[in-house]
Amino acid sequence: MKITEFINNYRNEIFKAKDLTPGRASEILVECSALLGNINDLVRKTSMLYNETLAVKLKQCKSVAEAKVLSEITQEFSDMMRAKNSKEEVVDIIRSLKYFLRCKAEEFKEAY
Repeated sequence: MKITEFINNYRNEIFKAKDLTPGRASEILVECSALLGNINDLVRKTSMLYNETLAVKLKQCKSVAEAKVLSEITQEFSDMMRAKNSKEEVVDIIRSLKYFLRCKAEEFKEAY
């Protein structure tokens, strides 16, 4: 399964928060934390590939601005941005789950 599929599945499950139990939220939180490590590796790899593309464009172009623009229309740039966006999404999911679990813990304390 691709990283984006994992993210979409988690996002859809969390969107139905009324059905989300604290136990399942904790499981998703752990899974997202592990996924974040994989995404960090992907960000590093795609950033390196983009930097190589940028270096080639810098040698070919007359200006840095031109090289930057030309490198930003490459697949390497697109892959890097997708990886960075995936990281942001997972970090947001992790934050949301932590908040959800804190709220549930407070509800539990107030109930007992």
